[in-house]
Amino acid sequence: MSLTTVTWITSNPSQPYLFSVSMDGSKKKIKIQAKNKTKSEEQYLGEFGEEDLKKMGFHQSTKGFYNRLRMAIESKSPDELKAYYHLHSHSLRLILEEVSKFDDESTKWTLSLKKKKVERVDSALSSSPSLTAGADHSSDAAMKQIQIVIKQVKEKFNTEKEERLKLEERIQALELLCTKLTKKLVKVTNELKKEKEKNNQHSLGSDDLFASQEQKMQSPLTKGMGSGTGMTDNNGSANNSELSTQFNDLQTNMESLEKRWGNELHVINQKMDDIRPKLVRLKTRRDFASEQAFVDYITNKLEQWDANKFGPILVRVMDSATGKAKHFIGYVGEPQKWNHSICKVQWFGLGKKLPEAVEWKALDVFLPLSAFYYPDCPHARAYAARNTQSANSQQL
Repeated sequence: MSLTTVTWITSNPSQPYLFSVSMDGSKKKIKIQAKNKTKSEEQYLGEFGEEDLKKMGFHQSTKGFYNRLRMAIESKSPDELKAYYHLHSHSLRLILEEVSKFDDESTKWTLSLKKKKVERVDSALSSSPSLTAGADHSSDAAMKQIQIVIKQVKEKFNTEKEERLKLEERIQALELLCTKLTKKLVKVTNELKKEKEKNNQHSLGSDDLFASQEQKMQSPLTKGMGSGTGMTDNNGSANNSELSTQFNDLQTNMESLEKRWGNELHVINQKMDDIRPKLVRLKTRRDFASEQAFVDYITNKLEQWDANKFGPILVRVMDSATGKAKHFIGYVGEPQKWNHSICKVQWFGLGKKLPEAVEWKALDVFLPLSAFYYPDCPHARAYAARNTQSANSQQL
């Protein structure tokens, strides 16, 4: 007869098995399971009803045995209830021992847990090539699907990255062009000022020449020299014609300069008017600590905004809107009246309908002419379509 090693469960957390005790829904059967903490495939299982407990010598209720066994496994009363086990080749013998408080006599009940065959699934799969092939095929299909999803996500991120880089390049080019135009405008303005000052000096010099010539013409007359008077008149008329010719030439040059630089200034101002709205952007909700701070910022901007210089400010209803604003999801409109809680919006595409009052928290604010909002296409397209329709109606 071989000796068996007894392992205590009560007050022995280092023992290798994890025991669990449960009852079924009818409270008539107890299910006991033992699982190795390091080898998950090594498991033991047993179910015991009222008849099984009576055969072991326990004649009280099933719930009473369940409570005793659970308290012994959880070490809640180690002096009165104890549990231990010893292993056999294909079973685990679990012993519950109850010590009487009065006479120190103990009562023992032995439960036999059978070894659970966890490897049956693996052996069945290995013995059936069709099942193995089906599992491999399903796993391959799943991996292909995962790879397709990963590829699509990468392509989407790469596309968005390319669009963002293109937008940044466009913004940098616009900023560079704006800087060049500003420098050119300053240069042209300074040159124009210099030309004006120079022409003013020439005009003053010509006036002095005319005054001195008149004095020369008058001086012989005062002396009463008749013969000298004729010579002075001839010389004075020649000088006058020469000076008038020079003055006319200067005036012509002045007009040509003003015309030339004036046209360039007009072109530069037109380019600046086209570029300026593309370089403007508004702060977003993420730039503020609270929603109210963002609303205050937007209302102040609307009060001071120059639409002719920077383009219009438009709004749209966000997809997360609720209540009355939910009916206007997808529409783009222009603020007409506002306060610090609501905004009355004139929606495009609804004809002559009166402006609708919408809460600021449901609105997204953007600039349709700004390059910073450019690939946000639905808003810019809606505004462009609205402008195209109005132009066509005017042509008709």
